[in-house]
Amino acid sequence: LAALITVSGNGCIFRNVQFANFADKDEDSGAVIVSGSRNLFQNCMISGMGHATPAARAGAYSLKVSGQENLFLNCAVGLDTIVRSAANAELALISGATRNTFKDCRFLSASETAGKALVSVADGVDRWNEFDNCIFQNFSVNWAASLSNAFLMSASATHQIVLRGLCQLVGVTGWADTVTHLYSAAPQSNAGFGVTV
Repeated sequence: LAALITVSGNGCIFRNVQFANFADKDEDSGAVIVSGSRNLFQNCMISGMGHATPAARAGAYSLKVSGQENLFLNCAVGLDTIVRSAANAELALISGATRNTFKDCRFLSASETAGKALVSVADGVDRWNEFDNCIFQNFSVNWAASLSNAFLMSASATHQIVLRGLCQLVGVTGWADTVTHLYSAAPQSNAGFGVTV
């Protein structure tokens, strides 16, 4: 399957579910697409690119969101058992993805491709998306190559990415290639703010 499941409905609740796509599919594929709005995902694992073939494609993902006002609570997005060899993202926020909240979530990957991101934000994303007390973590063998940034987004976009609580980078050098639309309570909004060893 190119995508394991598409959630197009509104107001659905998913709790304690694992969505995993481990297919050997040579196309941009992933685990979950959320095009619906006001859905709740709680205690869910959402893992795409569970095979080296899709993990080598730039358009592959674990979770793709185009819906509005969804809440992801205590979820794991991505996985660190298959090495990503392309500049893809675990979470892809695409056109229409507005006012979504990710609280107490972990974004995971294993990659030695510095240009890979954990979250990509497309130009068509409007309003805001919030990440509250989340961990953005990449594993690299022998710490060979950290990810350059957790977020990949265009400077010309009109969205706001809000970082709340104790968001943390692990195995990632900076927050974003473009910090114009990144907001945090940390002292200075630059690529290295809040980064600790």
